[in-house]
Amino acid sequence: IEQGYQNMRQVPQDAVGAYVTTLRGSVKANTFNKKVRALSLIWKVVGGAYGISNIIPIATRDNPHAITLKKVSRDRVGFRRLSDAELVNVLKHAGEYRTLIMLGIYTGLRLHDCACLRVNEVKLDKGVIVRCAEKTKHSSGKVVFSPIFAPLHDELSAVLNGTEYVQPELAARYDKDRTSLSKSVARVFRKAGVETTEDGKVGFHSLRHTWASLMAESGVQPSVVQANLGHSSPAMTEYYSHVDEDRVAKFAGATGRLQLGGK
Repeated sequence: IEQGYQNMRQVPQDAVGAYVTTLRGSVKANTFNKKVRALSLIWKVVGGAYGISNIIPIATRDNPHAITLKKVSRDRVGFRRLSDAELVNVLKHAGEYRTLIMLGIYTGLRLHDCACLRVNEVKLDKGVIVRCAEKTKHSSGKVVFSPIFAPLHDELSAVLNGTEYVQPELAARYDKDRTSLSKSVARVFRKAGVETTEDGKVGFHSLRHTWASLMAESGVQPSVVQANLGHSSPAMTEYYSHVDEDRVAKFAGATGRLQLGGK
């Protein structure tokens, strides 16, 4: 209307392109993406129903020379590793989430895998946790081998019982509302004085970054770290294929104790 157009049929392609260009540099990524979705909806519904071919010029098979509206990526701040002092403080304030956080610290597993860890996946006699990572079980089905360090062995020995899950209440809670559990862990971090800095944000995933950093600094073979984190790389598949349960179990026994304070 501001440009003098009386109806949508009158809006030329270059006007839409100019609008998108101006929009891209004047609003935040989230706002831009919302407006792009709105434009796409108009193109699909209005344009398709009424044969308006020039209103929202998104590239299609029928209109390959039109403007392609691409989403703007948000500036993402990654998680940072925690210092030894921060880990100690987190454990001191862990409360009912102690076992959960211990699993995160000593295995590098994601929140879902720690909260929903099954008893039959914990091999205390071999010192290894064997689990198909939740994030990749429907794609690669990659099995993760996590060494059980001595402090974690003591913790798990004390809490394991005849239930299906190591932490049945947390498993049920995660299944119902994972956001709630994430927020509870975030509160533990805040009580411990662990906060986001210029090096990155903090959360349960920080424990995964910390574990990987500690292992790398300790000289652990990249293949073993890779097996634990459940990452995969087509170029390195053959290199990583030699990692098995027995090798990781030996590693767990030889690495020693990571002492981060008692209960």
